Amino acid sequence: MSLIPYDDDFFGFPTNFFDTQKMFKNPIKFDVIEKKDCFDVIADIPAGVPKSDLKLEFDKGYLTLNVSVKSESCDKKSCNYLLKERFSGQYSRRIFIADNLDRSGIKASYNDSVLRVCIPKLQQSDASKSITIN
Repeated sequence: MSLIPYDDDFFGFPTNFFDTQKMFKNPIKFDVIEKKDCFDVIADIPAGVPKSDLKLEFDKGYLTLNVSVKSESCDKKSCNYLLKERFSGQYSRRIFIADNLDRSGIKASYNDSVLRVCIPKLQQSDASKSITIN
């Protein structure tokens, strides 16, 4: 009998190949806030990622964020990893915001691992329009 359950590792690491997806979930988390004149998108980026490794695109109502994460690595001939948990690679998130947005007015800022994007709405006329029915 073991004090540690067989199907669960003490440190929360996956115990078999198929559980590895639990360990490598996408760390980019979004908040989307609709305001009267714009949408604010706030994204948490993994710590240590420089602004140069972020790529932000807006197309057909979708906001796409690509993040390159690089960790130091050593030459396989000169060292041997005893434990390697840090991820190197790409993360990507794509969310639908809306279609009626002003692409030319999008502004983004990045500070302390937080990306902020302001996407203005298109100005809509409040005046009513008479429509002729044929």
